[in-house]
Amino acid sequence: MEKKTVSIITNNVECDQLSSYYAKIEKYFVANDWEVVRSHDADLAVIAACGTVDFLHDAIKEALADRFERKKTYTSTIVMGCQAITYEKSFNEFFDGEMIKYGEEDKLDGLINASIKFRDIKNLHVFNAPNQERNNDTDKLFTIIISSGCLRKCTYCQIHRAHGYINSKSIEEIKKEFKIA
Repeated sequence: MEKKTVSIITNNVECDQLSSYYAKIEKYFVANDWEVVRSHDADLAVIAACGTVDFLHDAIKEALADRFERKKTYTSTIVMGCQAITYEKSFNEFFDGEMIKYGEEDKLDGLINASIKFRDIKNLHVFNAPNQERNNDTDKLFTIIISSGCLRKCTYCQIHRAHGYINSKSIEEIKKEFKIA
């Protein structure tokens, strides 16, 4: 039986938190026996969408338009992450695919009939940035996210709607994650 293919698309590779989220989504699909491909023609497109500002939303709208042009439907497209919250009204105007809000990733389990649940995939804190080649173990990029949320002080940003107020991990959790990395 041929593996199903998934293309995972993101609009912000500069955010460590989104990069970690992207890597976890990728690991989740691989664990559930999907092949991750870099093609808009994949069986399923998952868009991990940062939703802080308008130009990032515009980038996702362009990716969705390209996907629609190729597939003539959004039924095999899932928008995940903050934009499903921060730009929900905009998506409702044109997008009839599946939206999974940040924090509700368990919905993905039913959509793909997952044998390994999203919540059981451990966060990745060692990853390569997209298109970054690693020559040896000394080239590892370690990212340990020690908090999530924000202080709600930026007038241009709405990420607090998706992540809430800042919440830090305990020192014990951070040490444990460092040892794993």
